[in-house]
Amino acid sequence: MSNNILAIIGSAILLVLGGCSMWGGSDPMLNLSRGGFRATVYREGQPGETLLLPVGSPLLSAIEEIVKDSKGKWKRTIVTFAPVILVEGEDCKINVQTNRIIVNYQDSSGQWSQVITNINAHQYAQVEKIVSDLLKSKQR
Repeated sequence: MSNNILAIIGSAILLVLGGCSMWGGSDPMLNLSRGGFRATVYREGQPGETLLLPVGSPLLSAIEEIVKDSKGKWKRTIVTFAPVILVEGEDCKINVQTNRIIVNYQDSSGQWSQVITNINAHQYAQVEKIVSDLLKSKQR
């Protein structure tokens, strides 16, 4: 074989291996136990009321439980998703939707990653109820 063919084959192998690691799963690195989070509920693509979430918020606890239950089930994605229930912190954005959760997070080197996993109806209902309760208590 000529050197050119070997170079092409080698490049193809590197491209395939690199693509596998890029699109493979990766559990998000989140620290939800600190302050500075806010949640916004979107309706028909428009942001609604924003809630400031204290340390230990039941919403953050529920999301933390979903992330823990989804260990090893995350996939990288570059697709942009319209927000439904958006929780934002300094180094992450968590978009909870009826059947999936999308996490954008910044790793220790400052790189941003986006991962996605499916959630079940019970998990979404739990998050939705917590948000509803928080909104009701804010209006009192």
